[in-house]
Amino acid sequence: SNSYAYFPFLVHKAVYDINEYFSLPQAKFLIRKVIYSMLVAPKQVNIYLADYTLSYKRKIISGGVNIFPKWADEKQNIIYFTKLERLPTLYRLNLRNAKMEKILTSEGLLIVSDVKKDKLLLSLALHGQSDVYEYDLKNKKLIKLTNYKGIDVNGKFWGDEKIVFVSDRYGIPMVFSKNLKNGTIQRVLYHGKNQVGVDAYKNYLVVSTRETNNAFSKNTFNLFLVNKDDDSLKRLTFKGQNSYPNFSVDGNSIMFIKRENFYSKIGIIRLNENKVFYYPLPKILQSFDW
Repeated sequence: SNSYAYFPFLVHKAVYDINEYFSLPQAKFLIRKVIYSMLVAPKQVNIYLADYTLSYKRKIISGGVNIFPKWADEKQNIIYFTKLERLPTLYRLNLRNAKMEKILTSEGLLIVSDVKKDKLLLSLALHGQSDVYEYDLKNKKLIKLTNYKGIDVNGKFWGDEKIVFVSDRYGIPMVFSKNLKNGTIQRVLYHGKNQVGVDAYKNYLVVSTRETNNAFSKNTFNLFLVNKDDDSLKRLTFKGQNSYPNFSVDGNSIMFIKRENFYSKIGIIRLNENKVFYYPLPKILQSFDW
């Protein structure tokens, strides 16, 4: 590489190769690219490409409000993102050839929350409050998976038969699962005051939940790991505001955002080693995916 800015990726790749050579625990996150959106000015949100430490950063989308980027493929060549135009519009962008394709528009909320091959889970408000929808890219078919007069958002595929999502159907945000075969909906975590973030990997969930009830000061949000096979619960963080949990592609790591006082940082939890690594953020991220 002739670009000094790109060297972090080369270092990560070298460490990954050494790790594989000695048959050490897999660490695919080392060579994954991070896509994130950041507010840079009023009504100006850009989308950037970075390494997992955010040492390398390249602006790939600018002009207007561009939010909620999501990787579309395993090779990390394509992303989905929402652009706030006259109506919120969902786009698909190929980073290799810069080809942009319009997917959907909505009168209200429109976010890709999960991707599974040719199927997308959307937080979508077509004519009022938001629900979780599945969109099939092959046949352009939109299927409504939840139907509630309040708010259902942030759907994630959980195995082949279930989805999980955040809903206020109990008055405050809580994480629920839905069996897509029989329609059964149930809570998945009976802990904390409210649950504001969730991600799924195979039999596991990671949930961000509030554990304090402070009216005039910041509350504590911690991450918990749930195993649906044995209903076990493991605390992953202990202080601060820990949110936006996101499993790595191999399920061995979790990336999240930690906010303490006036600062934010990226956290990466190595589940098998019980270690956490932090990388400071210059500004507050709007959202990210890796």
